[in-house]
Amino acid sequence: MAFIYNTSFYLILLTTKSFISSNYTVSEFGYFTFSYSLANVVLLLLNSISFLIFPKMLNRFATSSNDQITKILTGLRSAYISLSHLLIHFVIMVFPLFLLFFPDYSESSSVFKVTALTIVLYTNSFGYQGVLMAKGKEKLIGHIAIGALILNIILSAILVHFVNVSFNFVILSTLITYLIYVTVIGKFGMSILKMSSNFLSTIKNVYPWRMMIPFIISLLFVFLETPEWFFMVPFVLYLFLNWKEIFGLKIMFLKVVNNPNFINI
Repeated sequence: MAFIYNTSFYLILLTTKSFISSNYTVSEFGYFTFSYSLANVVLLLLNSISFLIFPKMLNRFATSSNDQITKILTGLRSAYISLSHLLIHFVIMVFPLFLLFFPDYSESSSVFKVTALTIVLYTNSFGYQGVLMAKGKEKLIGHIAIGALILNIILSAILVHFVNVSFNFVILSTLITYLIYVTVIGKFGMSILKMSSNFLSTIKNVYPWRMMIPFIISLLFVFLETPEWFFMVPFVLYLFLNWKEIFGLKIMFLKVVNNPNFINI
């Protein structure tokens, strides 16, 4: 089922690309591909770190009590997700500087912003997938991933063939898919840990308001086609709402530099 899970998530993005490549111009497809690649580069370092700690994280989740898992999970999720959102808001804010040097990519501005916000949304599932795997729920994750793939195909078809959105907003199908996937994964993970997993509790846990308020504002700015300098607002607001977590990231970074065994969790 791990193979099915990984394949399904690869196919989610592949189907989104397929809808764009077959229904829009070559240049528009190129802008989307560029935006997706650039947004992924931003989170590449974090993905590498998560890959390194994943085996040890699974081991701790498999051998620890629910209370211990919850404590570990809370710390890891706070650090990983906080830094992910911080990087994306920063890159969106400074993207106009990139366009000064590469003006040919100016048409990719809005699609880059939506794609970056879509990709960072998936990071909100971090940790709960590991909990489910450690508790032997790989088959459940696989089924959820297949459902997400089917949903993405349906939503992409609706946006392209019925709503007739511009190529900038086809990625919204993946954003909605990730939104639902993260919620479902979080609900099952919280349920296994005997945490309150009703809808409201799940939403508050997987989408902390201190992160989602700047996220929603950024998304609204993209829809409203506001001037580029407006995107300073969600970045500054994110810093204000998450200053404690950001300060904690500074402490963690110093530990990473000074302690070669920082991977141990």
